[in-house]
Amino acid sequence: MESRPEVVAFEPKCAELEKAELLQDIQKLRGTRQFGYSLTDKEAISQGIGVREGITHGERRAFVSPTIVYRQDIVTREIDGIQVEMVRLPGEAEEQVMIWFPQKEVLCCGDNYYGCFPNLYAIRGGQYRNIAQWINSLDKIMSYPASCLLPGHTAAVLGREEIQRTLRNFRNAFEYILIHTLEGMNAGKSAEQLASELSLPPEYAELPYLAEHYGCVEWTIRAIYTAYLG
Repeated sequence: MESRPEVVAFEPKCAELEKAELLQDIQKLRGTRQFGYSLTDKEAISQGIGVREGITHGERRAFVSPTIVYRQDIVTREIDGIQVEMVRLPGEAEEQVMIWFPQKEVLCCGDNYYGCFPNLYAIRGGQYRNIAQWINSLDKIMSYPASCLLPGHTAAVLGREEIQRTLRNFRNAFEYILIHTLEGMNAGKSAEQLASELSLPPEYAELPYLAEHYGCVEWTIRAIYTAYLG
């Protein structure tokens, strides 16, 4: 922190719900439940987005104010002789930013991809994560000729073909759940019906990077239902 010349951020296009700070107590309680902070090491079988590897810890706020906030969608700069393209790509979060290093063909996609079924809805509480918008962001990521994909969590994905195959499966799994949920809603089915009936087909469910460690299909279906029909 002492040597930082600047902290870069992008201004979110969709503001958070006002007065959300009145929910801090219940969100902290629900977050504790979601991440298993009150469980013993024996009881807690997962940690964040994967299988439990160590001791779980609570969260603490560590916000650092940006020194520069961009309002455009794409910013191209040269930093220390390195070409950098920063792209606003809302998905897992409204303020998600993708960073592309064309000289090395390295793409940092943030949390718009990581190696498990994501929290398309956070059960601790939070605003709806626009899944259709997230799909569009994955299409954007796939349009770059990356040879190395660095997600915000889990291991790198290496090789253009492997990156394209992985992202395509990830994207198509999202679209499968979204389209089939909306079609079921249009047919008059309830959220409970759809949550009990719908699941990923084996071609997606059996992929290790779509395992339901962090998020799950059932929560996603209920979130879509509420977002579109209330």
